[in-house]
Formats: sequence, C-alpha cells, structure tokens
Amino acid sequence: MRTILDILLIFGGLIILIFAAEMFVKSTTNLSYKFRISPFIIGFTVAAFGSSLPELAVNVSASLTGHDELAIGSVIGSAITNSTLMLGLTAIIFPVVVSDCTLKIELNLAIGSCLLLVFFLSRDYEMSRFEGIISVLIQFIYMYFLIKIAQKEEPATSKIEIPYISKLMFYKELALFFGSIGLLLIGSKYMFVVGASSLVKELEISERIVGLTIVALGTSLPELITCGMAAYHKKTSLIMGTLLGANIFGVFFILGITSILHPIHDTSHHVVNHDLWWLLGVNVLFLPLLYFTKIIGRTLGVFLIALYVVYITWAILHESFHFLEYIQ
Repeated sequence: MRTILDILLIFGGLIILIFAAEMFVKSTTNLSYKFRISPFIIGFTVAAFGSSLPELAVNVSASLTGHDELAIGSVIGSAITNSTLMLGLTAIIFPVVVSDCTLKIELNLAIGSCLLLVFFLSRDYEMSRFEGIISVLIQFIYMYFLIKIAQKEEPATSKIEIPYISKLMFYKELALFFGSIGLLLIGSKYMFVVGASSLVKELEISERIVGLTIVALGTSLPELITCGMAAYHKKTSLIMGTLLGANIFGVFFILGITSILHPIHDTSHHVVNHDLWWLLGVNVLFLPLLYFTKIIGRTLGVFLIALYVVYITWAILHESFHFLEYIQ
C-alpha cells in the first residue's frame, strides 16, 4: 500500500512540476515583454530554461534534503535517457536529421561536459561550490555564443514587435510567476522527492537506481513530448540539438546550481566509474555514426532503445550483485 502511495506521490509531483514549468515560462515571457526584452532573447533563454525546470527543481530539493545520490543520478540518467530512449523513439516516428551546427557545437560540448564531470567527480567523489560556479559560467558562455550565432543567421527575428503589457496584466503575470515557484516547491520537495526517497526505503533499492530510472524518465518527459510532436509533424532538424542541449544544460547548469546551493558529497563509485562512462560512450558513439550519415533512421532508433534497455538492466543487476556481496 505504501509503495502505491509513493508512486502516486512521484507521478502527482511530476504533473504539478510540468504544469508549473509551463506557467513559469508563460508568466516570465510576458513579464519580459513589460521590460522590453526581445522575443528572440526570450526564446533562447526562458524556453530552454523552462523545459529543464522540473529537473532543476527535483535536483535542488533532493540535494538540500540530503539525497545527493538521487540528484546526480537523475541528471546522468536523464542525459542517457535523452541520448538513447528519447532519440530512439523519436527516430522511429520519423528519421531525425542532424545539422552541421549540432555536430560542430552541441555534440562536442556534450562530450566535453561528460569529461569535465569525470574530472570533477573522479578526484574526490564530490562536486564543490567552486566547481559548480565553473559549470554555470560555461553554460552562460555557451548560451551567449548560441544567441550570437542565431542572430547572424536570422537577423530579422530580432526586429519582431514586442507586445504591450498593461499594468493589470503585469500584476496578473507576477502572481502567476510566484504561483509557479510555489507549485515547483510543492511538486519537487513535498511530493516527488518525498515519494522517491520513501520508495528507496520501501523497495530497498539505492537512490542512484531511482534517479537513473524513475526520476530520469519523469524529468525527461518534456523533451519526449517536444521531440515526439516535432517528429509527428516531420520537423526533425532541431531534435538532436534539443536533446543534446538538454544534456549540456543538465550537467553544466542543473548540477552547477545544485552544487552551489549545496555541495554534492559522497557520490557513489557506481556513478563515477560506470554511469558517467556509459554517458560519455554514447556521446562518442555518435561521432562516427553522424559523421557518415547525418540521419538517425528507424534502424538506428531501435538500436538506441536497445542500448538503453541494456544499460538499465546492467545498472540494476550490477548494483544487485554488489548489494548481495555486501550483505554476505
């Protein structure tokens, strides 16, 4: 009975998080109009931030309540889920076209983010505030250059007229903004994290496994919905960049902000010696594949899904064997 309640808490919290993230994006966008900020800049910052907001809320709440393993497991799990399961499912719906920009920037930066995380964690199994600050600064530099590149390619976008926001509308959007923050707190700290941490105790599994599976799948839902709809409408040119961008955002910004607010301690050796290398391996695998084809078709999509199933099965079995050895 308790297990069912925990699962309901997790999925109830997830629904609230997705709803709150949508509310946050809309209210922040309208508030930005009031301060005469270009819609072009809003699209590159608020929209990108909004899709990862559920994951950020869960991570910060998990870390602040002492569940570091859940926090880092969810980021790495979400990145592996995006690069294998989400991309594979999308490619099955409609083949994904990979742009030159994605190959030159996002893919190399995704590999770089994995290497940086390996460097940070392999030394002392911790991520300090200083390392968090470095990660967030890299994310801001990356966003800055993306905006500059896009402005050169589509200069007309910056000339879009900014909508007028009345005083009444301003106060309404301000209320929605603070309301979305409150819902994010309730959905993450008092529902999602409580349900996930309770499930860990109830089923006697590690926070890492819950982070890699349930939390990662839940927080990757916004990307799945976005990419699935794009594939359904046969507009797949930005999908690979979107998923890799979410992975980069997760490592640099989400883990960065989390470690600034509360340094991540006592990271499991499974995360450092296994999960991180799986993530790095998946990203490196894309280099020769995409260099020669630049299209992820249905066959490769099935292969990516199979790779995800193999990884999750291996992670669960590997931890189970380790646990049996420990209790013996």
